[in-house]
Amino acid sequence: MTTTIEEVEETPSAYQRVGGGPAVKAVVGRLYEELTADPELSRFFEGVELSKLRAHMAALLSQVLGGPADYTGRELGEAHAGLGITDADYDRVGAHLIAILGEFDVPGDIVAQVGQILESVRETIVEPAQAEGS
Repeated sequence: MTTTIEEVEETPSAYQRVGGGPAVKAVVGRLYEELTADPELSRFFEGVELSKLRAHMAALLSQVLGGPADYTGRELGEAHAGLGITDADYDRVGAHLIAILGEFDVPGDIVAQVGQILESVRETIVEPAQAEGS
């Protein structure tokens, strides 16, 4: 059986399946509530303009999910350089995001897709561990 152009066009993107922009913004808003309340992560957000950060994250997540390609922020590595983000920090943020996607009843295949993307950009965001005595 072959797939027609009409069938491809009718297949909703992950972005459409989760509810589009309003749903992504709600997830991102909830994510930053959790991150700023987390005693292990809140230091990363001190003095940061959260409304701007939320807007960038919503645009990035929308794009990742197959929605509008409106992300205009810095490259991930540049944006996170010098913050001292460890694997443990990154895992903690990822766990919050995955849990929140669950709260919003995001389908499992989309949650898995987000998890894969998180892993694919880990090395861009996490800073290499410093050798002891350095």
